[in-house]
Amino acid sequence: MESKTPGTVLDQAVSRSVPAQAQDEMGTVWDTTVSHTEDRDIRVADVSFTAFTGKAEDNILHRTSLARDCMIQLNFRRIVVMAFSAVRETVADDTPSTKNTQRNAPTSHENGNNVGQQKTTYESLSRKPEKPDNVDGQPSHTDPTTSAVSTRPENYFSDCSEIHTAKTGYGGVSDGVNKILPVGLSSPISVYCDQTTDGGGWTVIQRRFDGSVDFNRPYDAFKYGFGSPNGEHWLGLENIYRLTDQHTYTLYVQLEDWDNVVKYARYSSFSVGSSSSNYHLSVSGYSGTAGDGFGSSSSISDYHLSGQPFSARDVDCDTNPESCAVSNAYTGGWWYKSCGLSALNGPYLCPSDFTGHSGYGIYWAPFGGSYTNYLKKSKMMVRPANFKT
Repeated sequence: MESKTPGTVLDQAVSRSVPAQAQDEMGTVWDTTVSHTEDRDIRVADVSFTAFTGKAEDNILHRTSLARDCMIQLNFRRIVVMAFSAVRETVADDTPSTKNTQRNAPTSHENGNNVGQQKTTYESLSRKPEKPDNVDGQPSHTDPTTSAVSTRPENYFSDCSEIHTAKTGYGGVSDGVNKILPVGLSSPISVYCDQTTDGGGWTVIQRRFDGSVDFNRPYDAFKYGFGSPNGEHWLGLENIYRLTDQHTYTLYVQLEDWDNVVKYARYSSFSVGSSSSNYHLSVSGYSGTAGDGFGSSSSISDYHLSGQPFSARDVDCDTNPESCAVSNAYTGGWWYKSCGLSALNGPYLCPSDFTGHSGYGIYWAPFGGSYTNYLKKSKMMVRPANFKT
């Protein structure tokens, strides 16, 4: 029985499973990649199809990165993600088993028409997760699409912006819960993707809207996360660190008061440090309508929360003599200094709940209006700073 090169098998599978328009858009990038891998004489009998697809993805994305036009890069990457997802779903029944393939059989594109004639079983197509080179150190910021394709088992995306990019043009995108796998995590996590606000692509890291989840929790709860992505939720400091350490992220804070007034604060740069720094906050570049609750533009240094470690009721890392996380005013885990202009993890208070001893609730001092100290809703979400709407 004649062997088929992975390039031939993949080429035929893509022809059946990827829209014609996408194939046309890939153009010479695809052709060059298939030719490049076939020149190496890599055969199905010699290497798993999984390993081959990984190499092909890397080759395509490397060539795409050389394109001078940013939109060309974006479109090709989107197509690559969709193409390889589709290929893995359809190629299993069309690939000769390595047990039945002769190792020294000739290789030729002329054999491509026979690819679908033999249906056999073979190893799972799921990719083995590669151990990132940055698990224990500071990672280099790499292109998020490249990371999602080349280092994720089962082709998990690394954030909601990649899901937005991949689905745009293929049935559209919508808000909802998805699984992602940021670099450095060993298993995927469930997140809520906001694909509507300001062009979409946002990964939600905190959300509150009805008081159903208690946010006055110990440090470890904030470290690992709690709640449900479909409801009130805190993603977890470790997950936020891995997420925002992939490359430069923008933060969008959406707030609503009890008069249904909605405002936002946007920061052009946002990240959370590792556990060794107590997940210190790095934030800058405010714009928006809700005011700068992180105090980066304030003339009062005690309001500057950037650079502050995270505190909770059982871990006091602020500079205030009294722990802000257990004070009468604030409570709840946050990046306090002394103590600051915000605390979005405070107690959930309705207008009738607020007293001089109830605390500030969901607090964002610059919001203004009647409900500065006890807001109705809050949502914090991030996306790559270079995301194109």
